[in-house]
Amino acid sequence: MAYQVQRENRHYRECRRLEAIRARLAWEPGFLNGDDRKPAGMHWRTYYRLKAEHDELVASVVGHVDARLIRTAERLGRMR
Repeated sequence: MAYQVQRENRHYRECRRLEAIRARLAWEPGFLNGDDRKPAGMHWRTYYRLKAEHDELVASVVGHVDARLIRTAERLGRMR
């Protein structure tokens, strides 16, 4: 037996980490909602580190979603 998180693929782990960072930055959930300000009391160095990780995860997740949409479109094209 394994924990549920141990069975997750890379995409879901990245999405979960992305939402954890957004929660820590007190931003609205969902990476499509954009960025907000630095939370009061957070060091700038921490903010920049979390923002950089957030931006890398967004790029990865968007790339994964894009790849899935392309595969789906190709499958639909073959069905016609």
